[in-house]
Parts: sequence; C-alpha cells; structure tokens
Amino acid sequence: MEFRHLLYTVLMWIICTFAIFRGRPAERLVALALLIGSILTPLVSSGLFRHVETRIVIVDILVFVVFFTAGLFSQRYWTLWVTAIQGVGMLGHLLPLMPLSSPWVYANAISLWAWPILFLLARATLERPARPRVSSASPG
Repeated sequence: MEFRHLLYTVLMWIICTFAIFRGRPAERLVALALLIGSILTPLVSSGLFRHVETRIVIVDILVFVVFFTAGLFSQRYWTLWVTAIQGVGMLGHLLPLMPLSSPWVYANAISLWAWPILFLLARATLERPARPRVSSASPG
C-alpha cells in the first residue's frame, strides 16, 4: 500500500469515527457514506482503469445521493460543498472516453477528490454553532 493510501485510510477512520460520535446528523450521515464508499470502491474495482469502472460509478452515484440528501436536510452549507466535490469527482469517470488518457490519470482523478471531502467533514464536525448571546441589560 502506498503511503498516500495509508495516510488517507488512517485519517478517514479517525475523522469519520470522530464525526459519528461527535457530529450532528448531517456529519454522521456523510461520515457513514464516506466510510462505506471508501471501503466498497477498492472491493468493486477491477484495478485496471482502462475502461469506465461501472461498479465504481455506481458506488459514487450512491454516495452522491447520500451527500445530496444530507444537504437537503441540513441548514449548513458545507454539505452542499461536499456534494459538489463528489459531483466533480464523478466527472473523472469520463476520462477513459477521452483519447490519450492514461489509466493512472483516471485512477487519480476519481480518488483525489475524497481528500477535500474528508477535510470538510473534519472542519464541520469541529465547528460548533454559536450560542445566542444573552444581554446583561435588564428588559424594559
């Protein structure tokens, strides 16, 4: 396993576990989808990346739908960013259809977009909503 994959795996488990135990419902949902998607992707991949990896596309679409659903019910904008980044990452599945595209570029194009999603999840989980300030002045 490459260092980059090892680092991502360790960070993913730390951040997703943290989000599941400390996060709000949106963070928990995104963390679960990210964990399941990250586990399923290498399991369904052929590893060749010479043609469109249809099974990875299906996993990515399902993760996108979960992210989109989290965005619909959340009052915070980070879920929309996560959904947009997942959508951009899914565009990488078009690379095998382009002439002169290499399997290495395709594999990296669809995997590198998981990093910003991971960091957005960490940031969102660490962020606490501001408490309403109580005025010290007496009413009236």
